[in-house]
Amino acid sequence: MSRGTWLAAAVLVVLVLAVFFVSRDTGPESTVRRYHQALANADTTGTRALQTDDSQLAGPLLDSNVRRLIVESQEIQLGRVRREGRTAYVDVVYRIPQSGSMMAVRYVVEKPGLRWRIDAPETLSLLRRMLQFE
Repeated sequence: MSRGTWLAAAVLVVLVLAVFFVSRDTGPESTVRRYHQALANADTTGTRALQTDDSQLAGPLLDSNVRRLIVESQEIQLGRVRREGRTAYVDVVYRIPQSGSMMAVRYVVEKPGLRWRIDAPETLSLLRRMLQFE
């Protein structure tokens, strides 16, 4: 890996941390922030701990798609957070300078026990439906 690639990765990690700092450890948005941190740090164990995925197929596919968005994004912003009981919807907007576009991903976050976790199959399903409209 070249020095420029390492530098770009480091800048992305700092960017992700800074963008989500405001919403740290306060609920479903905190889970989404920690998920981005784990992806930026290539922490597969961390990403699995923050997801529900009985099939163990959706999680890695979601990781791959979101990792690509993180790498391509110049800016990542937390959007609307909507709670409905033990389910929440967290919108994240990725600004992609290469195409001059923005990509929004709605994360479905559930609280099956004491902690919020990303519903990987449902989030991946929403992401796939959204990509069909592009």
